[in-house]
Amino acid sequence: MLPSIILDAREEDEIVRCEQFGPVIPIMPFEDDNEAVTRANSTPYGLRASVWTEDRAHAEVVADRLEAGAVFLNNHGIFRDLHIEFPGVKQSGFGRESRSAALDHYADTYGFAE
Repeated sequence: MLPSIILDAREEDEIVRCEQFGPVIPIMPFEDDNEAVTRANSTPYGLRASVWTEDRAHAEVVADRLEAGAVFLNNHGIFRDLHIEFPGVKQSGFGRESRSAALDHYADTYGFAE
Protein backbone atom coordinates (compact mmCIF):
# COMPACT_ATOMS: atom_id res chain seq x y z
CA MET A 1 0.00 0.00 0.00
CA LEU A 2 1.31 3.44 -0.84
CA PRO A 3 1.73 5.88 2.06
CA SER A 4 -1.48 7.85 2.54
CA ILE A 5 -2.56 10.98 4.38
CA ILE A 6 -6.26 11.22 5.16
CA LEU A 7 -7.30 14.88 5.40
CA ASP A 8 -10.23 16.04 7.51
CA ALA A 9 -10.67 12.69 9.25
CA ARG A 10 -13.55 12.64 11.73
CA GLU A 11 -13.80 11.01 15.15
CA GLU A 12 -16.39 8.50 13.90
CA ASP A 13 -14.34 7.39 10.85
CA GLU A 14 -13.07 3.81 10.94
CA ILE A 15 -9.54 5.01 10.13
CA VAL A 16 -9.63 6.96 13.42
CA ARG A 17 -11.51 4.46 15.61
CA CYS A 18 -9.56 1.33 14.61
CA GLU A 19 -5.91 0.48 14.91
CA GLN A 20 -4.47 0.57 11.43
CA PHE A 21 -1.37 -1.29 10.27
CA GLY A 22 -0.13 0.48 7.20
CA PRO A 23 1.47 3.70 6.07
CA VAL A 24 -1.64 5.78 6.79
CA ILE A 25 -1.94 8.93 8.90
CA PRO A 26 -5.34 10.55 9.47
CA ILE A 27 -5.15 14.33 9.96
CA MET A 28 -7.65 15.87 12.38
CA PRO A 29 -7.73 19.57 13.27
CA PHE A 30 -7.78 20.53 16.96
CA GLU A 31 -8.03 23.74 19.00
CA ASP A 32 -5.30 23.17 21.61
CA ASP A 33 -2.97 20.57 23.14
CA ASN A 34 -5.54 19.44 25.70
CA GLU A 35 -8.05 18.58 22.99
CA ALA A 36 -5.42 16.76 20.91
CA VAL A 37 -4.14 14.71 23.85
CA THR A 38 -7.64 13.89 25.10
CA ARG A 39 -8.71 12.69 21.67
CA ALA A 40 -5.51 10.69 21.15
CA ASN A 41 -5.82 9.03 24.55
CA SER A 42 -9.53 8.23 24.13
CA THR A 43 -8.79 5.29 21.84
CA PRO A 44 -8.51 1.78 23.30
CA TYR A 45 -5.24 1.37 21.38
CA GLY A 46 -1.77 2.64 22.12
CA LEU A 47 0.94 1.09 20.01
CA ARG A 48 2.54 4.19 18.47
CA ALA A 49 1.94 7.93 18.32
CA SER A 50 3.68 10.84 16.66
CA VAL A 51 3.91 14.55 17.42
CA TRP A 52 4.55 16.92 14.53
CA THR A 53 5.94 20.38 15.33
CA GLU A 54 9.01 22.58 14.88
CA ASP A 55 9.25 23.09 18.66
CA ARG A 56 11.06 20.08 20.16
CA ALA A 57 10.52 21.16 23.78
CA HIS A 58 6.79 21.51 23.15
CA ALA A 59 6.72 18.12 21.42
CA GLU A 60 8.32 16.46 24.44
CA VAL A 61 5.72 17.96 26.79
CA VAL A 62 2.90 16.68 24.58
CA ALA A 63 4.57 13.28 24.07
CA ASP A 64 4.81 12.74 27.84
CA ARG A 65 1.03 13.03 28.03
CA LEU A 66 0.25 10.49 25.30
CA GLU A 67 -0.73 6.93 26.22
CA ALA A 68 1.33 5.04 23.64
CA GLY A 69 4.08 2.47 23.67
CA ALA A 70 6.37 4.88 21.81
CA VAL A 71 6.02 8.43 20.51
CA PHE A 72 7.89 9.71 17.47
CA LEU A 73 8.81 13.31 16.69
CA ASN A 74 8.11 14.48 13.13
CA ASN A 75 8.13 10.95 11.74
CA HIS A 76 6.36 7.67 12.18
CA GLY A 77 9.03 5.23 11.00
CA ILE A 78 8.36 2.33 13.33
CA PHE A 79 10.85 -0.03 11.67
CA ARG A 80 13.79 2.35 11.37
CA ASP A 81 15.50 1.24 14.61
CA LEU A 82 14.78 -2.42 15.23
CA HIS A 83 17.10 -2.46 18.22
CA ILE A 84 14.60 -0.47 20.30
CA GLU A 85 11.81 -2.14 22.22
CA PHE A 86 8.45 -2.61 20.50
CA PRO A 87 6.06 -1.85 23.36
CA GLY A 88 2.31 -1.52 23.24
CA VAL A 89 -0.21 -0.29 25.79
CA LYS A 90 -3.95 -0.73 26.28
CA GLN A 91 -5.35 -3.15 23.67
CA SER A 92 -2.23 -2.85 21.51
CA GLY A 93 -0.52 -5.79 23.09
CA PHE A 94 1.66 -6.14 26.09
CA GLY A 95 5.30 -6.53 26.96
CA ARG A 96 8.30 -5.98 24.75
CA GLU A 97 9.02 -7.46 21.35
CA SER A 98 12.55 -6.41 20.44
CA ARG A 99 15.21 -8.91 19.50
CA SER A 100 16.44 -9.70 23.01
CA ALA A 101 13.08 -9.18 24.75
CA ALA A 102 11.36 -11.49 22.26
CA LEU A 103 13.86 -14.23 22.99
CA ASP A 104 13.19 -13.88 26.71
CA HIS A 105 9.44 -13.89 26.13
CA TYR A 106 9.23 -16.86 23.77
CA ALA A 107 12.01 -19.07 25.11
CA ASP A 108 12.16 -21.28 28.17
CA THR A 109 15.42 -20.84 30.02
CA TYR A 110 16.93 -23.33 32.43
CA GLY A 111 19.53 -22.97 35.11
CA PHE A 112 22.06 -25.64 35.95
CA ALA A 113 22.66 -26.76 39.52
CA GLU A 114 26.17 -27.70 40.53
